[in-house]
Amino acid sequence: SHFRLDAVQTALGQEVPLLLYADGEYLYLDVSGRKSKLPFGDMADGLPDEETPELKEADFSWLELSEEGDLHVITGELDTAQAGELMKKLLGSGWMSSPDSLDQTEEGPGMAFQAKALNITVKVGQDSLVREMTASLSMAYATELPAGSNVESITQTEVTFDISVTMQVQNPGAPVTVTPPEDLDAYEDLSLI
Repeated sequence: SHFRLDAVQTALGQEVPLLLYADGEYLYLDVSGRKSKLPFGDMADGLPDEETPELKEADFSWLELSEEGDLHVITGELDTAQAGELMKKLLGSGWMSSPDSLDQTEEGPGMAFQAKALNITVKVGQDSLVREMTASLSMAYATELPAGSNVESITQTEVTFDISVTMQVQNPGAPVTVTPPEDLDAYEDLSLI
């Protein structure tokens, strides 16, 4: 099936346009005019075989239901252990650490990410269709850096970062037409490098 995402990523105060398009054969990525593509089979090889995990009420530390105009608003924070399990399913166990040890994955020592918090807000219309979803993820990883000016002395440092994503659904329930980028032949095939 076809998929297209047009987005703007903000990092360090700079807005970076991003286009992601998949046609079943290739995954196309355009970041600020740098265009590349990768055969979809190569991408699928790195993805977990499991289905997208289903979240249940018990997976959350807290949940709240409120109203905003004619929308139902569900807000909650995923339990830290459940957030880690969800990220393991999405990224693979080789990338995620245990909640107790930042530099240890299930596959042994090495750089690993640790989920610190995952907050989710979903806005649902009276017709039970999602209008907007926001996810805020706080993660950390450990890295080794020189200790002060002595480059021979190494210290392990925890680096934390936050990712926030908001998706808005326009015309929910209406038929969708996916339009490919006009210049697909201009994308560099990364599998040939």
